Amino acid sequence: MLIESIKGDPAWAEGNYQQQPPALKTANIMFSIATTGGTLAYQHKAPTHALADKLVDERLAAPVTADANDFIYIWNSSANYNAMPGLSRITAPMLIINSADDERNPVETGILQGELHQIKHAELFVIPASAETSGHGTMMQAKFYHQKLQNFMAKD
Repeated sequence: MLIESIKGDPAWAEGNYQQQPPALKTANIMFSIATTGGTLAYQHKAPTHALADKLVDERLAAPVTADANDFIYIWNSSANYNAMPGLSRITAPMLIINSADDERNPVETGILQGELHQIKHAELFVIPASAETSGHGTMMQAKFYHQKLQNFMAKD
């Protein structure tokens, strides 16, 4: 949908645009809000309709820093990626960190837990969801996992 929304924008001009097509901003913001925020965190940040509108308005007012063709390339490159066939070849110890409110890699699907046995020395750490976590964006906040990572790195 992200790719198609940009390609469907007449301003995209088959990738020969003179300025970023407006759909890029909308697609980028929509995806970001939907998959990098965490339900509890958004409820904490914007518990009312007015505050939710303000949050969206602030994002819409921010300048576009992405490029439409790069955006399309990035998302298209992951369309057929499948790491599962190679998991059993991983021999290095691996700490897998996820957050319970990760919208892009949701723990509730059970996919990760179901495939974890293929990695010989894997350990899963799931950060509990809270008003301080931010869904998929939680991975950018080491405060939630630094101690676990330090302990993992100290092992033989």
